Amino acid sequence: MGLDACKYCFAAPVVVAMDLPLLGETEDPVAPRLAAAASPWPGLLRVYREMDDGELRFDIEAQTAATLGYTTNAFVAGPEARWDEGMRLLVRLSQGELSSRTKEAVLAGANRAAVEWAPGIWEVFQFRDAELVGERLYALTGLLRGVAGTEDAMAAGVLAEGARFVLLDGASVALPMDLSERGQMLNWRIGPTTKSPDSASYASLSGTFEARGLRPLSPVHVTGERSADRDIVIRWIRRTRIGGDDWDGVDVPLGEEKEAYALDLLHPVTGTLLRSVDVAAPEWTYQEADQIADLGTTSFDTLRLRVAQISQSVGRGTARETMIHV
Repeated sequence: MGLDACKYCFAAPVVVAMDLPLLGETEDPVAPRLAAAASPWPGLLRVYREMDDGELRFDIEAQTAATLGYTTNAFVAGPEARWDEGMRLLVRLSQGELSSRTKEAVLAGANRAAVEWAPGIWEVFQFRDAELVGERLYALTGLLRGVAGTEDAMAAGVLAEGARFVLLDGASVALPMDLSERGQMLNWRIGPTTKSPDSASYASLSGTFEARGLRPLSPVHVTGERSADRDIVIRWIRRTRIGGDDWDGVDVPLGEEKEAYALDLLHPVTGTLLRSVDVAAPEWTYQEADQIADLGTTSFDTLRLRVAQISQSVGRGTARETMIHV
């Protein structure tokens, strides 16, 4: 094959599908996000969905190459809702580049990225500083962790090197998916428009997705207060998946069909489940008689519990597990 003909030759793209929370109110909360890269970039990638009968159906097109890479050092769990100034994450890119942004720009949403803690489990985080320290190798510092309610992805311990990294800069596209397909294995073929889907220039992509964009965020500020009659009033503050950026409102929008929570009381030592209740408001009273039934006493000053908001579409959202003093 001559050199002129080879300008139409493309290797199969590198493709990543991510089950992410909502990062913008116009996003489809059900659809996973596709990020793709290729060298050279063919200008446009076509995405075909493989149907149950084996036929391929055209779904969407990807017009922009994503910035992809992998971590080269361990990534440890970090703090929530404040800057992580202690962690230095090393990322080697296969394509694209990273740049530093101001603190104000990051707080406004700049430099969002996703890193895969375990297969299909993505933490969204942000970085303030990006320093080129080697060939396509960046050191990321000034981090905001567990963005958009992904603190559950920060598993206890250490994430080993080699985790996939995706810059969430708008290059990804939504893979159409119905809510009824949640949890089912889905398959795609992705490649350049100049080639047929059965050619070696196409990549295969398979995965199951849980419509992460519909999952309620974990509650925060869980507290407990013991009354004079030895009952314990437990309270928390809910968060919202949508419309939570308006600081002028009295409260954030509910974001669900109705307000509902699941509260689990856990043994303070073993963590085994003692009691589970469903409530329609962000508080619940742990009565003295129930305390004695569960723990044999009311003479304790800490309580271990787990609370989650409930979605009518996907069930329990991300839970907040904590120890509270009463």
